[in-house]
Amino acid sequence: MRTIAEIQTKITSRLHGSTLNKVSDFYGLCEDAAELVLSRIDPIETNRKVSLINPVYDNVYDYALPADLKVITDLTPQANADNIDNSSLSRTFSREFVNNKKDNQFAVVWHDGVRFLRYSKFLKAPVVIDQADSLTSNGTWTIGGNASNLELDTYNFVSGSGSLKCNVSSPGALLNVEIRIGNDSSNYFAKTVTAGHFEAFKAGWNLLRFDLNTATQVGTVNMAAVDYVRVTTTYNVNQTAFYEKTLTQRLDLSKNYKSDGAIFLYQFFDSISTLSLVRLDNIVAAIGSLFDVSYNSIYLFRSSAGVWKSKPTSATDIINLSGLSYNIFEAEISRAITQIVQGPMGVFDYTYWNNMLEGADGTGENTGLYAEYATKNPSERIDGTTTYYRMSGNSFDND
Repeated sequence: MRTIAEIQTKITSRLHGSTLNKVSDFYGLCEDAAELVLSRIDPIETNRKVSLINPVYDNVYDYALPADLKVITDLTPQANADNIDNSSLSRTFSREFVNNKKDNQFAVVWHDGVRFLRYSKFLKAPVVIDQADSLTSNGTWTIGGNASNLELDTYNFVSGSGSLKCNVSSPGALLNVEIRIGNDSSNYFAKTVTAGHFEAFKAGWNLLRFDLNTATQVGTVNMAAVDYVRVTTTYNVNQTAFYEKTLTQRLDLSKNYKSDGAIFLYQFFDSISTLSLVRLDNIVAAIGSLFDVSYNSIYLFRSSAGVWKSKPTSATDIINLSGLSYNIFEAEISRAITQIVQGPMGVFDYTYWNNMLEGADGTGENTGLYAEYATKNPSERIDGTTTYYRMSGNSFDND
């Protein structure tokens, strides 16, 4: 693979005596050319595989994606990932995903300027600690700290038939949320988070994840007989409001939950800056599995130290392309430079590079580098499918 310095030398040799001095930002031009290339093809040299930032859990659907992801080509368990038959993996769109949540189905969605993965994988079903659908079922919920006016909210909830709601005195900025899970108020594991499952706290419902492998043990906890839970919200520097419950039915969380598990729950904050109301819903314990995501990257360059990037910043940076894909990139940047330099052969040069990329007929459908690449290296991306109609249980699917 070539460096930025090499392509600068190559292009300069074609400028009929002109130089690149007229190009005020050559690195920026490289970035522009890279974006044009990536809008047309998925270069095989940009294939990457990394572990998802968080483990995958049954009944948990939202996960952070790599910042440089363009399109997903595979999602596999990290263990035995190279030998698994993953032909059932399918991609759909946001609404279809919400409606179905089929096993091994995913969607890539945007909400509030954040892109993330929605993924459904049937693994080990979570253990329900409390659905928060009643104030007195399986023990009685109490509140403390600066919390008041506990009530069951059957109007605003995420799961089941309701949520718990309380008011918070002396409103202030939200700081963190702690969970205590164990046997009583003297023997428990404690874990504090300052953000949601994969994104910052926000006004409205938040999915919170408390990893048990980094929780702090207070006293001695018998994970085979868990019957105590407390969820504490800290705000306004040092003020707290908490929900607390002793379960009448003990839960067995002894098998791998401390090493590989996490507690999930939903909390609603009416405001992040002036918190005055907190809701709580659906507390579960789940065991996660590590998954790898294979994808094409939007980063067409990397430093000599191996750091991938969208824009080169040094002449020693490497272009993540070779062979035909590199020729396309070189032709794209050459086509752009002929419009900037505008030498005596400018029109001829532009036509030459344009024909090379798009074909002599200018359409690029039958000839040209782009068409040749699409024929020789079809994309491995997983395209989305959706259902046109669903009538009486019968589906008519669009492939």
